[in-house]
This record gives sequence, structure tokens and C-alpha cells, in this order.
Amino acid sequence: MIVEISVAVIAAASLAAAAAGLPALLQVRRTAARAEMLLAELERTLPALVIEARTVTARADRTIAAMDGILGTMARMDRLTTAVSASLEGAGVIMRQMAAGTIVPTVNNAVGLLAVLREGIHWLRPRRERKGRSS
Repeated sequence: MIVEISVAVIAAASLAAAAAGLPALLQVRRTAARAEMLLAELERTLPALVIEARTVTARADRTIAAMDGILGTMARMDRLTTAVSASLEGAGVIMRQMAAGTIVPTVNNAVGLLAVLREGIHWLRPRRERKGRSS
């Protein structure tokens, strides 16, 4: 009798444990089904994503190559601008030297010549004579 009661208690406990574990087993089954659906969706979309990623990478490579070309052109333009600036500065120095060495003495000579001519005219014709003749 004790054996039968013990077996009945063990059977009832086993049945209760199985009943308690049944919802967990059902949830595991639903989770596995959803995981399978997600993996199937991933299998369908992954090739398109890989192709799109390769396209984006190729575009990025082309953009980077174009930027490298632009940077090279800008560097060449910077060097050219620096060379032009140095040439203009040199031309300015030469112009100042020419002005100091050629133009200024020529102007000074012309001013001196005009002063000599004026003094010569004044010496040859004093002002009083000019005033007396024009009246």
C-alpha cells in the first residue's frame, strides 16, 4: 500500500512537472520557428545587401580617387601661385631698381635742365624788360 501510494505520488509529481514544463516547451518551439523564419528572411535579403554594400564601396573608392585628383590639382595650383607671387615680387623689385636707377635720375636731370633754362631766360631777359615791353 505504501508502495502504491508512493508510486501514485511520484506519478502525480511527474505529471505536474510535465504539465508545468509544457508551456516552456511550447515557447521554445515558437522561438525556434521564429528563428527559422528570420534566418530564411536573412538568406533572401543578404545577397542584395552584399551587392549594395559592394556598390557603395565602389562609389566610395571612386569618390576618394577623385578627391585625390582634386587635392593634387590644388597642390599644383598652390605651387604655381607661389611661383607667380615670387615672380611678381621680383618684377616689383626690378621696377623699383629701374625707377631708382633710371627714371629718377632722368627726371632729376630734366628738372635741372628746366631750372637752368628758366634761370638763363631770366638772366637774358630780366622781368622789368618783359613788363616794359608788354605794356
